[in-house]
Amino acid sequence: PPGHQQGPAQWHGHQVLLSKFNGCVSGEYRIGLDAQRHVIFQREVAPWIVTTTDVIPLREWHSIVCTYDGQFMRIYIDCRHAAHIACGPQKTDLTSPALLGADLCGYATAHHFEGYISECSLWQRSLDASEVKALATSNPLSHKTLSKDLIGYWCVYQREGLRAPVKNAVRLVGEEQFHGQYLVEGAPLLDRWRSWLAAGGEALPPIQPPLADPAEMCAVSGAGPPFSPEAGLHTFICGSASVLSFGNCAPFTLAVLCRPSAQQGISAEAGGAGANGGECGCGIVLSKFHYGLRGEYRLGFDARRRPFFHREIEPWDMVSTSAVTADEWHELCATYDGAVMRLYVDRRLVAQARSGAQFTDQVTPVLIGAEYGKNCVQNHFRGYIGEVRVLDRALSSDELPSLF
Repeated sequence: PPGHQQGPAQWHGHQVLLSKFNGCVSGEYRIGLDAQRHVIFQREVAPWIVTTTDVIPLREWHSIVCTYDGQFMRIYIDCRHAAHIACGPQKTDLTSPALLGADLCGYATAHHFEGYISECSLWQRSLDASEVKALATSNPLSHKTLSKDLIGYWCVYQREGLRAPVKNAVRLVGEEQFHGQYLVEGAPLLDRWRSWLAAGGEALPPIQPPLADPAEMCAVSGAGPPFSPEAGLHTFICGSASVLSFGNCAPFTLAVLCRPSAQQGISAEAGGAGANGGECGCGIVLSKFHYGLRGEYRLGFDARRRPFFHREIEPWDMVSTSAVTADEWHELCATYDGAVMRLYVDRRLVAQARSGAQFTDQVTPVLIGAEYGKNCVQNHFRGYIGEVRVLDRALSSDELPSLF
């Protein structure tokens, strides 16, 4: 059957369905789709990757099965043998966890899948062609042969009709334990969110209990939970590593409506922003940045509450000459038009500088309210964040009044 090889570096911008892989550190396997939606299966030994010539159509359910029998890596799409390649033994990795819908790069997830994953199964043997065909219509837990050597089974977004509860004590990374339950199409929770989305413009439901001091919550009615280093509160944007990447000279706009507290960062000592901001107690409102490794942009306040905008190329940082008032709402807007960086505070231009092409980072995801540090998420913003907007073009000053 047709098939061809690709180098591991070509995973940039791809989407991972299932992985036990951590960047260039360790790993054993990855299954996913490339930018053209070919199916990719990788093991950590030459020839590394086998890729199908078949393209997966959008907005349709598909069965993807990848096997290794000790000699050949094989890919099946919708029960059909789509590609194979000879492959030898690989090293054993007992440190990297298995992830559904992404892989790891250091301690950050990357290559996030965009779509639905219904079921995922793992066997400690290679399925044959007849078993792959049976898998398309059978639950592996109750099938006579498919249940043999089955070591992992996850129901994530179960298709309607298969309602037997799954009790496998598996915890999905970053999510709550399912405890034998899974979501079914038409379940009350999904209906609730569908109705909320259809109601367009409805306010976000209140968060109860509050994530911070109740007295502070009452001080700003309806503003939601306050961000702070103590609470460690930040928002992770799934799929943003590639979708919100603006490398080279790509234009973009970052806009945030926020209400900073008097003190930013853990320390109240005055300090600068930008490349050394990780040591100066700054508060980040929006970032695609991994301190000391890679990144593309940061937007936030230094310890003196001076807004700053950073790109990963000279002049690196633009810092406002004056601080904003504490405990009041402000509009921050940072733009890059392919040649000039501009920083606006409350619709007023406070800094601008010429800037060239920067490194393209499709690994680091976007965070709201913090940024990635050397060993943890750091530089949490202290205050409230009302709205965040990202555009793939540079707004003009005339457009700013209509932002928020």
